[in-house]
Amino acid sequence: MKDKRHAAIESLLQTVAPGAALLAAVRRREAWLPPFLADADTIPAGPAPYHSGSVLAHTARCMDAVAGDALAVWMALGHDAGKLTTPRALWPHHYGHESRGRRLVAVWARHLGLSDKYTRAGILAARLHMKAGRYARLRPGKKFDLLHEVAASGFFVAFWKVVDADTKSSISETAWRDWQQIRTIPNDTRMEEKTRQKGIALLKLA
Repeated sequence: MKDKRHAAIESLLQTVAPGAALLAAVRRREAWLPPFLADADTIPAGPAPYHSGSVLAHTARCMDAVAGDALAVWMALGHDAGKLTTPRALWPHHYGHESRGRRLVAVWARHLGLSDKYTRAGILAARLHMKAGRYARLRPGKKFDLLHEVAASGFFVAFWKVVDADTKSSISETAWRDWQQIRTIPNDTRMEEKTRQKGIALLKLA
């Protein structure tokens, strides 16, 4: 069964319209679907004016927006996974879904037989997409730390694609410009805090 699940997710991630394919799989209640995902069309994506429709509809739209990049499609699939375990009494809010999502994405990756790379990428998207979506409002120190953490993960491009899709914006352009500025600062581990402060100073000027 695991091989069938892996084949199904591989096909989904590589298709030209992964979101549409996900909607069809949920409609058919296909056996390979990860835990809780089959009920995603019954859960509100979030409160107005930030969201409308279901978690499933929002997830499918994000997946289609990053189609052509299998890793980004997987990250889009899992970024809001935590919302699927929000207690009904809290709907349409999903407080703390980032923490619940990182745990659930790890379960999904094992269920589907995905690699450690995909597990780590999915957890990153679930854990940091909300903070990244507020990038313009973050203090320079928070921006510096976020950019370094995402870059260190090795998933910088795919992550910001998902953030753009999630927010229907082009936050990635600002994040990339800021990263290009601070990545040039020599990284001397003996002077880590001094390096950080130099980066923060540059971001304040951006």
